[in-house]
Amino acid sequence: MSTGLRNFSSFEGFIGEREGAFRDINFANPSWNGFRRLVDHFAQKYPQVSVADKDGSLNEVLSSVVTDAARKPGGLLVSYKSSEGWISEFQVFFGTEDDHSPYVEISFHPNDVIHSDDTRHAFLAWTDEVKLLLQADSYSYG
Repeated sequence: MSTGLRNFSSFEGFIGEREGAFRDINFANPSWNGFRRLVDHFAQKYPQVSVADKDGSLNEVLSSVVTDAARKPGGLLVSYKSSEGWISEFQVFFGTEDDHSPYVEISFHPNDVIHSDDTRHAFLAWTDEVKLLLQADSYSYG
């Protein structure tokens, strides 16, 4: 995990400062198998979802659909909504790097963070779980 928070003076600033910018979490070297596992996990955990590729909306969120779309130019943006946990809404960009390896970036807006005494722990546990599902080497945020 990277602890670099770019322009934020603290973790609380990273998830709580409301200057209008989205926050990004990037995962280093995820596997295609992990990529599919994450899609399936999120589909079960966050049933409210919308999906868009460069040509418009798709109706299904199945790992094979996401994997196929992510391998095409432009990738795929999936928006998830939740009524529990540390976040009420977030987006995942699934794409492919120039070397044809998978690319995953999660974005959220600080207004969508559900603040509690446990927000920091919940965020870190959730991000670690995503890293494990992706079989990624590490993650960074900013």
